[in-house]
Amino acid sequence: MSQEPSPDSSAEGQDPDAPVKPSEPTNPDEEQEDPEEPQPPAYDPISYEVPVSVTVNNGGTLQEADVTAKLIDQGICVGEAANSTEGTIALPALTFDAPGTYSYKLELTAKDRPGLSLAKPSLTLDVTVKDEDGALQVVSLSCDGSPVSAVRIDCEWNEPAGTWSLDSQGWHYTTYDGTRVANATRVIDGRAYRFNAQGTMVTGWFLDGAVWRYYGGQGAAHDGAMRKHGWLWDGAWYWLDDNGAMATGWHTVDGAHYYMDGSGHMLSSGWKWLGGSWYYLHGSGAAATGWLLNGSWYYLDPASAAMRTGWQKIDNAWYCLDGSGAMRANGWMRLGNTWYYLYASGAMASGWQWVGGAWYYLGGPDDGAMKTGWFQDGDYWYYCDGSGAMAHNEWIGSWWVNGSGAWDPSLPASGKTGWQNPSNYYQVSSYGVRFPGAGHGYYVTVPTIRADATREQCISAFLARARNYLGTPYRWNYSDAPGVGVDCIGLVYQCAYATGMDLGEFNPYNHWITGPHGWHSHDANNFWSYGKIQKIAFESRAPGDLIFWPGHVAIYIGNDQVIEAVPGRVRQASIRASGANYLGVGRLYV
Repeated sequence: MSQEPSPDSSAEGQDPDAPVKPSEPTNPDEEQEDPEEPQPPAYDPISYEVPVSVTVNNGGTLQEADVTAKLIDQGICVGEAANSTEGTIALPALTFDAPGTYSYKLELTAKDRPGLSLAKPSLTLDVTVKDEDGALQVVSLSCDGSPVSAVRIDCEWNEPAGTWSLDSQGWHYTTYDGTRVANATRVIDGRAYRFNAQGTMVTGWFLDGAVWRYYGGQGAAHDGAMRKHGWLWDGAWYWLDDNGAMATGWHTVDGAHYYMDGSGHMLSSGWKWLGGSWYYLHGSGAAATGWLLNGSWYYLDPASAAMRTGWQKIDNAWYCLDGSGAMRANGWMRLGNTWYYLYASGAMASGWQWVGGAWYYLGGPDDGAMKTGWFQDGDYWYYCDGSGAMAHNEWIGSWWVNGSGAWDPSLPASGKTGWQNPSNYYQVSSYGVRFPGAGHGYYVTVPTIRADATREQCISAFLARARNYLGTPYRWNYSDAPGVGVDCIGLVYQCAYATGMDLGEFNPYNHWITGPHGWHSHDANNFWSYGKIQKIAFESRAPGDLIFWPGHVAIYIGNDQVIEAVPGRVRQASIRASGANYLGVGRLYV
């Protein structure tokens, strides 16, 4: 039989599934070594004196030892002290040798003195001590759960009633302990009274240091209580503040401003010069603020009530207040070299304004200055003459401004985009026609077409201008305004000008100065012969074409009707009214 292996024999050849024999249990009777218990760190003890103060409310005076405090630690008194005349209580110092929060009770006792009582008979104190870099330090003190820097003990004072007495000098007051009040202010039944050096109650005005106060009148009811926080009538109105002091200078009462002079009298009724500014005071004494109508309109600063002058922005509008404060209004106003326009309300106008039959530009809402010369507004340039009136439908130097007054820099020099006559014919334009001249020869119809007008729109403008002249007197050599006078070719000039068509030498000025006694070179015959028009067959005539006869021209409007200037007036008539010996048909709009 094989030998069983001993427990301490080599594991080599050992059955891996064999159980391992547990170690022998320790004999409890055998003596064992005790492990070392951890020791808390050792600190140097610190001392701490709890700061305590005593306060007497309601005007009472603290006396020595009025309050005694006992510091209780887990039911054991660890310190006791009474207050000093300075109001402090010096409790014995506490000693701490470990971090933690230490709680105490502070039990309080008040001296049995009439009128004195404690607000609370006891307080709970918590002192927190912490390890600060290996040293103990008191880090906080709390009283009844609230952090404090010092413990405050509140006492209430309800002085026992004294007695009033009246003699030939006046009223006197003796306290409960038999002391007559003298040379002092005393609160009695919630009201303040003043007593002079002899102990007599003061009435009327009293100078208390540098402050005037008012005490009620003498009487059986000893009405000498100090007046405060309100108006007082004593031959004039006075204002007394919360401490009863007579006010001087500016004071705000219920949102209104009042002014009291050096004697305390409230000023009222009218303009007052105060501290370098004008103010207006109503009969009630309240200073006016905002807009004031007093013969003129004035504006008083809402915050200070001082009258404003100069330019003022009020409710998003600008107003001009002159040196007297009066608001300027209703029309043109010149300041220095600048003109402004003011509405009837006084508000400054801005932007484009139509005034007296002309347009004026007065800048942006914070500008208002009338512009002259060239200036830009938005995408366009405008020109206003020296009077500020906007130019329109005229040439300014070499620039044309249209009916809206605008010069559009994006337009070509011709003033025309889109459709245009071929270059060998008269060109159309949204710009007006210029030529030198004077007198009757200088009238020129302004163009009524847009820069992008089509051929049909140009013809429509040409015919519309012709209709404007119906009924106009016939005047030889004239090419003037509707109602003034034209002849046949003069009518054609003005209608062509409505489309910005410059006819060159064929113009009102040359038409005038060469007649009636000179060679009439700028007449219908010469326009037929030398004008840059397209000559077409009679049967191809269309509205807007010109029908020529020897010595005469008419504007064809369709349906064999023409508008023509004949002796007498401009008329609409049949194409045959002037005969059938036509020279031909000329077309301006090719």
